[in-house]
Amino acid sequence: MFTASRNNNGGNGPRDNVPVPTIRLEGEDINEEDDKETPKSPFTPPTKKSIANTLFPAPNSIQRSLGERRKVVLKPGHSPLDWGALNRKTPKHILRGVPANTPPPQIIKISKDELKKHKVQHDCWTCINGKVFNITPYIDFHPGGVEEIMKCAGRDGTALFYKYHSWVNVDRMLENCMVGILGN
Repeated sequence: MFTASRNNNGGNGPRDNVPVPTIRLEGEDINEEDDKETPKSPFTPPTKKSIANTLFPAPNSIQRSLGERRKVVLKPGHSPLDWGALNRKTPKHILRGVPANTPPPQIIKISKDELKKHKVQHDCWTCINGKVFNITPYIDFHPGGVEEIMKCAGRDGTALFYKYHSWVNVDRMLENCMVGILGN
C-alpha cells in the first residue's frame, strides 16, 4: 500500500502551483526534510570515467570479450586513407596480382589447392565469403599487423574475419584485390 502527498514542483512558470504527488511505501520512515523538495536537474553531467565506461565498445561487444587488444603502429603512409588512395590510383590487375589481360574475377574459379599455395607474406591470398582475394598489397595496411592477417593466409578466413571485423565491408575494402571465386 502507499499514500500520496502533494508538494509544489518548485518551478517559476505557469505550472507554479501544480501539485506533484509523492509516493511513499507503507511503513517507510517519513523525514521532515523529504517534504521540503528542492528543484533537481533531471540531467547529471557525465564524468570522464562514466564516458569511458559506457561508449565504445558496447558492454556486451565481442571486442570487450576478447580482452586487451595489441596495438600495432603502422608504417608512415599506411593509414586507411592511404589504402583508399592506393586503390584509386593503382590498376586493378596489379592489386589482383595477375596479368593485365586476365578475365574479370567473377568468372575465374580458384581451387582450394591453388589457394593453399599462396600463404607467404610476399604472395598471400585468402578467401572470404567464397571470394578469393590477393591480400599481399594490403598486408602492411592491416591495423592488426602482419602477424594477425597472416593467420588467414592460404585458407578460408571468413570465420576469423567476422570474429574481429563484423562491421567491415570486405567486398568494398578489397574489391580491387579480388582474384576469383573459390571453386571445388
